[in-house]
Amino acid sequence: PEDLSALPVWQLVEDVRIGAVDGGDQNLTRVNGLLPLPDGRVWIMRPDDHQFRMYGADGEFVRTVGAEGSAPGEFRLPRLLGWWGESRDTIWVLDGTRRISLLSEDGEFLRSFDRGPFEYDGRWEVALPDVILPDGTALGIARKNQPEELGDNRIVHYDPETGPVYR
Repeated sequence: PEDLSALPVWQLVEDVRIGAVDGGDQNLTRVNGLLPLPDGRVWIMRPDDHQFRMYGADGEFVRTVGAEGSAPGEFRLPRLLGWWGESRDTIWVLDGTRRISLLSEDGEFLRSFDRGPFEYDGRWEVALPDVILPDGTALGIARKNQPEELGDNRIVHYDPETGPVYR
């Protein structure tokens, strides 16, 4: 057998803890996404609670963003989030209702718009944006309309607010 004393010894050290095991409203159950902010804060998406939780760079809870509902700043089922625009000062959230909400990095509601499914090139349907790029345009998977043969998909680049397809 090899001399195991020559192997390096690793040690795990906790740098930051987010959430709590028995902290009541600070428990983290299902987390479906997170978004780090430039100042070290982080948004954590909690779809079961219809909200986001914001934590500081030190792991301390800062605030919740959103609540269940369909009013401005509320969510039915938050699905995706990311940066809207290259300045990284606005966050987009895709709600399960196909509504896209724009919020400040502090969680203040700015505006929202609906982006329902649309047809592309007569044979394809784009159901929702799969990602919104830093310039505010979106990429979505286009699937063939029935009765076309299934299994043939395309990625479509388009404007999520107004709908024109770029490519």
